[in-house]
Amino acid sequence: MTAFKNWRVGAVHLNPPNGNHISTTWAPYTYSDNHDEEPETHSVNYNRIEPPITSDTVEILIECSPKLLKKLTKKYNEGRGQPFGHVSFTDWLDIVNKVSKEIK
Repeated sequence: MTAFKNWRVGAVHLNPPNGNHISTTWAPYTYSDNHDEEPETHSVNYNRIEPPITSDTVEILIECSPKLLKKLTKKYNEGRGQPFGHVSFTDWLDIVNKVSKEIK
């Protein structure tokens, strides 16, 4: 399995060696700063997006143990289920760290 995989424009899927997964997106119509942006404003040429899709927050989905998911949901998503919306860069780094270091 590949550690990093781009699964759509403005999105990446992380696969740490422990078998967990973190899907991160900041594309239009997601729970990120781009939630109301029209996808037609971006064009893809030779794997380059013009203009680049940028955001200060992201939407994530996590596959990990139920115990860790419950802790992360409580701390970063106000106890709501997935997806986690409008996650800041700092919180995203902390979540990636916890999910990638979980021992199963």
